[in-house]
Amino acid sequence: MKRVLLTIAIIVLPVLSQAQITDTLELTGFPVDVSLDDARGEILKGSINRAVLLYKAVLMQKQEKRTFQKGVGGELLGEYAYALALSHNFDYALVNIDRARQLGGDHLNFYTAQVLKLMRMDTLAQKFEYSFAPSWVFEQHTNLTTNNAIPVRKRAALDRKMLQTAYELSRKQQYIQALVILYQLEEDYPNAYIIPSISSQVWEKIGNFDMAATRLKQAIKLMELTDNEKDKQNYADLLAELEAKKVNKHNTSNKQTGTLSYIGLSFTNERLSYEGRYGMYEKYEGYRLNRISRSLNYSYTFMIGQEITTYSLGYSKYRTIGNFVWGWGYILTTFKMNNNYSFSYSGSLSTGLTFPNKTQSSSFDIMFNLNLSRPLFVEGSKSSFSYTISMGQTFYF
Repeated sequence: MKRVLLTIAIIVLPVLSQAQITDTLELTGFPVDVSLDDARGEILKGSINRAVLLYKAVLMQKQEKRTFQKGVGGELLGEYAYALALSHNFDYALVNIDRARQLGGDHLNFYTAQVLKLMRMDTLAQKFEYSFAPSWVFEQHTNLTTNNAIPVRKRAALDRKMLQTAYELSRKQQYIQALVILYQLEEDYPNAYIIPSISSQVWEKIGNFDMAATRLKQAIKLMELTDNEKDKQNYADLLAELEAKKVNKHNTSNKQTGTLSYIGLSFTNERLSYEGRYGMYEKYEGYRLNRISRSLNYSYTFMIGQEITTYSLGYSKYRTIGNFVWGWGYILTTFKMNNNYSFSYSGSLSTGLTFPNKTQSSSFDIMFNLNLSRPLFVEGSKSSFSYTISMGQTFYF
């Protein structure tokens, strides 16, 4: 395995200048104005060095066209780190994957795992493998990693002074670089309890309290052979805090928030409704399209064959995991019939399927809704059940 000695944690943008990249692209037969799909296509064809060049060009374009100080995003930087790792440029790959994780993205645990696998650090890579592969590389990522991983070979032992380097990297939020050094140090010094102790701190900062507790337990076990009673007690107290976090955690370390907008139709054999929603969502990295959304709803309905129209305003909450959606909502409805108005209050339970596009920026949704309604301001009124089927498009921003 290549020896990884990382002491600087910065975003590594292309070493070549824009002019040099342009000249190289022209010499290799590529159009100067390249796209992300071009870079991805070269990876899928196995032309890794050409792919790295195209990613550099795309990064330069993003930097030049940035607006409101928004340039290169975490997702693109994660892809670039993956390409660098495929080309065995691991130092730059690790620096960029750390920076990408700070910026945030949908598939950064996947890219992290692939970088580590290509370095033959399979044990560490397994801790990040729960992330779903992006659609563009989903079918080929296993072969790409197998064919491009470095050969297994003995590496030189790291100096114990690298422990301080790992600690400093973790302070700068360069967590993956720190973990790589710590796991290599642990291979060289398996009885040093300080190594899993610092590793526990890094996992806690990442937000993985399970791994943090596991690593701290390993440190405590190694401490049994020492007489350092003060540290033993401190570690025991830290472990109790981590166990409490495991019980109460709602891990938001990879949470992203945004707005959503929905437009669609719902219908039965008696009525047709035009519907919309606008609200907020929280998205968690892991299984694809893992979202919780909260929205204000509005709709306009007319009864088929009758002169009745309704207007509705409500609130709903939905949970999406993979292609499955379920949720509930409250709705206040006003009916207009022959210039007379009436009101009703209803609750609804919904379940259905969602089909996201490749970039997960929108989805087509089909839902079955069960509604329990009751008129307002009417003495002796009774509740009634109804159902609707709805379909429409949700856009995520």
